[in-house]
Amino acid sequence: MPEQSDVRRYGWLSLIAASTLACQERVAAPGACPEYCPPTVIEVFDTLLIGTLLVGQDSVVQGESFRGYVRAHEAAAMQLISEGQPEESRGVIGFGQFSETVTDTATLTGRTVVALDSFRLEVRVRRAAAVTGRELVVHRLPFTVDSLATFTSLAPFFADSTVIATIPIPDTLSYPIPDTLSSDTLAVTLAADAFPSFQDDSLRTAVGLALRSNTGGYLNLGSIDGGRGARLTRFVQVESGSDTVETFDGRNAAFDTYVFQSLPDPAPDALAIGGAPSARAVLRVSLPPEIGDSAEIVRATLILIPDEPVIGAPGDILRVRAAVLATDIGAKSPVIPSVDSLGIASTLIPVGSSDTVLMDITRIVRPWRTNPGAPRAFMLTVASEAAGLGEVRVKSTRSGTGAPALRVTYVPLFRQGGQ
Repeated sequence: MPEQSDVRRYGWLSLIAASTLACQERVAAPGACPEYCPPTVIEVFDTLLIGTLLVGQDSVVQGESFRGYVRAHEAAAMQLISEGQPEESRGVIGFGQFSETVTDTATLTGRTVVALDSFRLEVRVRRAAAVTGRELVVHRLPFTVDSLATFTSLAPFFADSTVIATIPIPDTLSYPIPDTLSSDTLAVTLAADAFPSFQDDSLRTAVGLALRSNTGGYLNLGSIDGGRGARLTRFVQVESGSDTVETFDGRNAAFDTYVFQSLPDPAPDALAIGGAPSARAVLRVSLPPEIGDSAEIVRATLILIPDEPVIGAPGDILRVRAAVLATDIGAKSPVIPSVDSLGIASTLIPVGSSDTVLMDITRIVRPWRTNPGAPRAFMLTVASEAAGLGEVRVKSTRSGTGAPALRVTYVPLFRQGGQ
């Protein structure tokens, strides 16, 4: 039973009865026009289910949410957060090995490289904050960098002495909504000596990317896993009989990730959704029989109370999605793929928000009556997982107050006593 303080947290829900676990509002047609109204009055009930009535168990296991589904180097994007921000992050890209020869497309024979003229780096933009005065700073990194690299271990290589180029970012480049992916390309020409040890490193290279901006912001770049990895083109001179000719070849990114400063851990009794590595939350719903078995659900709204302001890049917006479970086996529960990118239920939440989260999950809850074998549970994730540091932390059933709640509007299929 929610205490009075809980009721105030859901202040917009004025229908809560203090003496019951669920409140009900009866909405009946006034019967002012009997010539047009049906002889039977349709009664609609509005019910708020709080705490253990909603969630028999949530995903808190020994004080932690399920985490580790998608890691930064497996994500569909690399999120760069500008220098000086609490959640600063940097991109890391390693390219495929170049060859001592370049294939002649006409003869399909290899021609030996005799001189290196320059490089061209291209990266794809997926999302960006609406800020001005930005530039992408390119650093050279050891070609041996891998997924074990951390923000701290790579810090010495993000110094002024390692800068090999800067790329101005147009002020008009802005794609803050998760579902709007851009097709912009940022490119820059690098001098032949941009990688002094290129030959000694067996013709392998790696770069680090940092976002510089006086107004903060973030930049999400395409990754290998997202099908929009970076590319490095080499412009060279090759042997052609007794002469040399100019040509080029290129290598796609062979590895990419982003590194970031460690974020504070969530409270032991909070549910975490998002972040990197990504976290998910599973909510198991326990509907009363008169709703779950004997009613047509008109609307079901999930209500989540933030445990702290949403963490992430300034100006970023997260899409939290509810996924239907094929079966409920805890952390490894498989989800049923959605037919669209938005998911079967979702809502947008800006970074820094402390507002109550409301999500329409009618399409998840309604089929439970006709499919009693389906797990009465769903999984909360962010889209796209680990493609950014954004993380939503909400109160759980173990938080004491502010537990997850479900507001259900429903029509009984039959009433006791034949009514």
